[in-house]
Formats: sequence, C-alpha cells, structure tokens
Amino acid sequence: MLQNKQISKILKIIVPVILILAAIILLFIYPGFLLDSYGVEPLANRYYSIWDAKGIIEKLKPVDREVEQAFRENFIVDFDLQDSKKSFQGIVTSVELAKNDEIIQETTFNLTDQLLWGKYLALAGEPKEFKVWQDMIAKLYLNDQTWATQINRNGEILAQTEITWTYDLQYADVLLTAYNRNPGRSLKQHLEQIMERAWPYFSADKLTPNYQSEIERIFYPETSSTDKPTENPELINPYQDANIIRLSDINLYVLESFSLIDQKWQQPYEHWSKLIIDSIDSESVFYPFGIMPDEQNYVPTMETAFATETLDTIKIVYQLKSKQQNSNTEGFVNRQLIQTNNLYKTYNIVTGQNMSEQTDIQAMALFADHVVKYSSDSNEYTNSEVLASISAGLSTKQYKEKLSPLNKLFYESIDAKRLFNATDQLYVLISGIIK
Repeated sequence: MLQNKQISKILKIIVPVILILAAIILLFIYPGFLLDSYGVEPLANRYYSIWDAKGIIEKLKPVDREVEQAFRENFIVDFDLQDSKKSFQGIVTSVELAKNDEIIQETTFNLTDQLLWGKYLALAGEPKEFKVWQDMIAKLYLNDQTWATQINRNGEILAQTEITWTYDLQYADVLLTAYNRNPGRSLKQHLEQIMERAWPYFSADKLTPNYQSEIERIFYPETSSTDKPTENPELINPYQDANIIRLSDINLYVLESFSLIDQKWQQPYEHWSKLIIDSIDSESVFYPFGIMPDEQNYVPTMETAFATETLDTIKIVYQLKSKQQNSNTEGFVNRQLIQTNNLYKTYNIVTGQNMSEQTDIQAMALFADHVVKYSSDSNEYTNSEVLASISAGLSTKQYKEKLSPLNKLFYESIDAKRLFNATDQLYVLISGIIK
C-alpha cells in the first residue's frame, strides 16, 4: 500500500515534467505547432478581393468606412434572448424611410443576411468579432437536421428548412473566406463538419430540389404520349407546379474547395460544373433558373415566362473559372454597365430587354467582385472601366442626406417610400467597391 502511494507521488511529479519536456522538444523541432495556424495554408483556388489590397484594413478602420458605419448603426440589433448567458447581435431584414422621415426597422432576422455579414467580417472585420458571429450562428440558426432561415428578436424560429444543402454551401463559403485569409485548424474542422453534413445530398443519385415554383407550361417538360385526355382550353391552368434545383445555389467554388480538402468531392464538383456549363449555348446570355431533379431538363425562368433574374446569372458567372465562362454573358453585362452604369433586376431571356425598372444593386456589386477576383494586386483593377461604371451607377442609389443616419446607404423607391434592404448593403460592403 505504501509502495503504491510512493509510485503515485512519483508519477505526479514525473508526468508533468515529461509533458513539459515533450512540449519544449516539439517547439524546438516544430516552432509554432501549438498555434491554431500551424500546418494549414490557404487553398489553391482562393479568390482575390479588394480587401486583400495591401494595407487597406489598416488604412480603413471601421470608423473610416462610411457605408459600414451607417450599416452598423441602422441594421445591427441586439437579440433579446431569455435563456442565453451570451449576448448576440443580428442583422435586421430592412429599414424603411417613411414620408415623414420616420425610420422603421423590420425586426426579423434572415439567415442569408447573417451569412453575408459573416463573410464581410471574414474579409474586413476583426477575428474576435467573427468568432462571436460564429457562436451566434451555432446558437440561433444551425440545428442538427435543419437551418432556421428566419427568426425574431427573441430567437424564436419563424421559418426553417430541412433541405439544408443550400445553406450548408453558403455557410461553407463564409468559412472558406475566413480560412483563406487566416488559415486555422479550428476553421478547417468546422469546414469538414459542414462537408460531412452536405455530403449525403451530393453523393445521392439525385440532389434534393431546393425550390418550388409555378412554371408556365411552355417551359414545363410534358409527357410525349399521344394518348392524352380531351382538355377544355378554358379550364387549363397555364402554370405547372414543379420542384426545381436552383442552379445559382450550386456554389461551384465551394464544391471545388471541398474537393481540395477531400478528394471524394471531386466527382460532385465535376458533375455540377458540366451541368451548369452545358446549360447555356454560345449565343445565349442568361443561364437558366434551374434544372429538374432528373437532370434532363433545364428550367429557363421561374413563374413569369421569359423573365430571368439578373442576380442568378451573375452568381453563376462569379462561381465559374475564367476558362468556363460564356463570353457572350460577360460581354452583355460589360456592355450594359459601360453604356448605362446599370443592371436591371430582370431581363427578357430571349430579347435581352429589361423587364424591370429596378436597379439590381446586388448583381452590380457581385459583378464588381467578379472583375476583381482574377487580379493579383490593386494595380490590375484600379483603372477598370467596368468597375468605374459600377461605382458610378451604385452611387446614384445612395441616400445622400448628411443629417440623416441613413446617409450613404443604398435604397430603392417603392410607393413614395425609400426601402433600405440589408442584403443590398451587404453585397456592396463585401465587394469593397464603395467604402
């Protein structure tokens, strides 16, 4: 018994000494191995952004970024959580400026806006603030089998989805942005967890559709059978309900990044790259809205015949590599921007004429990101005619009233009111084109 006690005392002394010596030896042989950044590096396909320009973060502290400051003051709100020891903040959906200059906040919190804010923090924010943001997402939005897509100020779920792959890829895009700027083992571990969460969807025979819409029958694949019942044309519903895979939600950049981390993702990346590249011919401008689950039929537009959303096409352009681009698409967008300083929200997929009078702030900001991403430094894009046109066009959508807290933010006019959408502000912030 006495001998056992002596052995125990000796072990209590020896074990810590051995551990300390081992740590010293490892530090000597592998300096920095205890750091989170040890042994990891940015992925080979990382994008360049304006925020990578040397010294820009140091030169432009948050207080010097006018759009960011106005955004923080008007869109960031404290959650009122009853069962949480931690306090969190979120991005409200929109702010409205009424006729009497009253500012009205829409106090719902959409997941997409939170993810976009996370991406901005990864690009231009402080690592500590990004970590708090990660904790907020894990606490309020990310669940085992679902994503909460909208919550209220109390953290109560207003909407959620069990088809998680769309938001898995969006969240992964944020994590990849953070990882490629400041590589860390903890971020890589989070990425691997999201990869495993999304894998069952992309390894299945068919990807689960993520969008339900009414499609005009002229675009809906009909049966080829000649034995059809007699129909009364006056009673035919011109629309057909359909479950669709939205092509712009297939983030090819994220899938490629996954394949660089785990080779099993190479097949899904190549498969969806081919489907998206083959969805458009050299004479067309706009990518189709989606594809049917059988992957045999593309769906050109949703709901309104011939009306294509500009942002869907720009998202796909942004995700494709340079050699995968459809030159007709990029040429059309470049001409529109240089000639008019503008992109509209919807266009006729056949004629290329705009079907909306509303400027697509998000599409313009994202295309600015696209122009910059192939650069290696600021000298390559500083004199870009396209970027100058985007900047000029976006500035016309800024509210310019120095005495208003909404000064410098971007808006659209609806029924004599000015509506400031969080998503619009976030796309511009991420692009860095107007600071």
